[in-house]
Amino acid sequence: MQGEDFRGRRKIGLFGGTFDPPHVGHLAAARAAVEGFDLEAVRFVVAGDPWQKTRFEAVTEARHRQEMTQLAIEGVPDFQVDDLEVRRRGPSYTADTLEELASQEPEVDWYLVIGSDSAAGLDTWERREIVAELATIVVVARPGSEQAVVQEGWELRTVTSPLVDLSSSQLRNQIKLGRSVRWLVPDPVIAYVAEVGLYGGGE
Repeated sequence: MQGEDFRGRRKIGLFGGTFDPPHVGHLAAARAAVEGFDLEAVRFVVAGDPWQKTRFEAVTEARHRQEMTQLAIEGVPDFQVDDLEVRRRGPSYTADTLEELASQEPEVDWYLVIGSDSAAGLDTWERREIVAELATIVVVARPGSEQAVVQEGWELRTVTSPLVDLSSSQLRNQIKLGRSVRWLVPDPVIAYVAEVGLYGGGE
């Protein structure tokens, strides 16, 4: 059965991120993980306090990022949004999230979906040994760059997606300048950005 291994254990992807805003590159990466590893679903976990980013830049309120992510995946049955990190106080650590999920759903094998930029910084993650123990780490890379995704001491699996270079920060800048991000950001997210007035611009 799709989404289960030979032992009958469920296989679910976790795709954590700031999603500020979510874009088609995120959706393509999640789809690549589902198809590449025969996953039951991918859960988008919106970081409540993305500590590695908030040290250096302003981040949109979590409630807005949560709502945009929900809008981005509407109508896709094997994509889900989990607000676990938004509800949790303090910095959002992947190790904490995996420990909580492993306790709540012990029948699931977790596949942590990350980009190649995040893979390069794995050694800076809090309690990284817990992450390695509780999840299979799936790195989404550009086609042809799979062999470049290597981190000493980590066992990484790779899938490819042509849209991994799409950047939320570049999209925020495009919106601020009043330029269209159509086809790069799902239409419901574009509408929400304009309605709320995020990123200092609009469509």
